[in-house]
Amino acid sequence: GDDGKINIISSSGGTVDSIRSRQGSVVALAWLKVGHPRDFKMILSAGSDGTVKLWRAAEGRSFRLAQSVTVSESAIEEMDLHGFKLAVVGKGGIFLFDIRPLATNVFEPAHCSLKGVVRGKIQTDQGKIRSVRFINNGQAVLVGLFNNVLLAWDLPTNRLLFRHQIETRIGNMDWNEEGRLLAVWNMDDGVDLYKIEGTFVPIPEKIPLKIERNFVIQVRFVDSETLVVGSDNGQVLVVNASTRAVVRKLNHEAFSK
Repeated sequence: GDDGKINIISSSGGTVDSIRSRQGSVVALAWLKVGHPRDFKMILSAGSDGTVKLWRAAEGRSFRLAQSVTVSESAIEEMDLHGFKLAVVGKGGIFLFDIRPLATNVFEPAHCSLKGVVRGKIQTDQGKIRSVRFINNGQAVLVGLFNNVLLAWDLPTNRLLFRHQIETRIGNMDWNEEGRLLAVWNMDDGVDLYKIEGTFVPIPEKIPLKIERNFVIQVRFVDSETLVVGSDNGQVLVVNASTRAVVRKLNHEAFSK
């Protein structure tokens, strides 16, 4: 939350633990489970102060800080995790790490040099990077800039796969590997769906939604056919990606009161 707290909540028992992260606002979280059968539970948190922290479950259900790394002097906007690969983005640029959750040095900078990126900064496009996703089964990384630009790099070769200027701003985005679909909250009229094959980004299929107060809304794939999308009116929208129709609305009663 904006108060810097991380709340761990059980679906059956309510709040399990509350962590004071001391990261400013907590802008992104990710579960990291290690071992077999993944009995080491950990949390990655990204803060508005430019740090990423790893929290390990201690005795009982409480979590304790294992390590912190300062990624950027600017606020982090988002991060994505694929296996033990971590991508972090914000106004400061794009930063890649290999996560070694049980090692002394948890955050190891990835040994790659993305074409056109110098010390995290994208040389061809300045501005805030709003979102990041690993694609191609973790073999490539895709970023979305607030000012309408999508860029993707192949990680084994560091080469730029594509740079594409879309018609709308990018507030948030999510990727579905099975359907090769990119969903973008477009800061205009809802969600755009892009089918990405190779280097080609076609004209999007639009999911029009009524927007009264225009701020960044979260969008997430449940599977290749289903999206969940936030709103500015207290509803969670369940959307069919094929028909682009809202199939269910989940209401936050406290908001409506």
